[in-house]
Amino acid sequence: VLAYGQILKKAVLSIPRLGPLNIHASLLPKYRGAAPIQWAIANGEKVTGVTAMLMNEKMDAGDILAMKEVAIADDDDCLSLSAKLEAAGCEVIKDVVSALASGTVTGQRQIESDATYAAKLKKEDGLIDWNWPAEKICNRVRAFNPWPSCYCITHIHGVKILKVHKAVRCEGNGKPGQVIGASGEGLIVAAGQHAVGMIEVQEEGRKRMSGADWAIGSRLKPGMMIAG
Repeated sequence: VLAYGQILKKAVLSIPRLGPLNIHASLLPKYRGAAPIQWAIANGEKVTGVTAMLMNEKMDAGDILAMKEVAIADDDDCLSLSAKLEAAGCEVIKDVVSALASGTVTGQRQIESDATYAAKLKKEDGLIDWNWPAEKICNRVRAFNPWPSCYCITHIHGVKILKVHKAVRCEGNGKPGQVIGASGEGLIVAAGQHAVGMIEVQEEGRKRMSGADWAIGSRLKPGMMIAG
């Protein structure tokens, strides 16, 4: 079983002769649940991985058979990290199935006190709070691409924030959500700590555009607030 959104009943779990096998996209018991890839990125983790386990009647709580670590790059988003984890998962499944068939692997109980949970994503999880540090905002934009996508509510409409970076060089200081400049790094917006360079955005009903073009079209200038 992989990315199956329901907990199987005991009658089903008892059918496989060698046990019901699951592959999960985290290093269990961390990030049990529906969205482990996204929340690992959103929380600024540097390493995640895949875990093969024997399923029980609880969510991602079965005995661990094997694990493989995968590094999270600074520019990874949900799609790129998913591809890395898929490749790692294929290796783990191949080895674990062989080990189960030969009887050379034994499950290890998870430490319940170490368990954390990756809740199912909701649209509102993508709403940016400019009081957050720039690093947290950047992590969320990477994590929630392509869904639910991060966004902010301007004075006129909503704007998806598709690509950003933490702005190292700022042209000034400002309140969270305030435009403080524009450069080759994109539109620079102050956050709770440091600032965010908005490289690519998408207004409602329009195509993707650069942060700089959006600033020009929306007549955004230093000192203005982008959030309504």
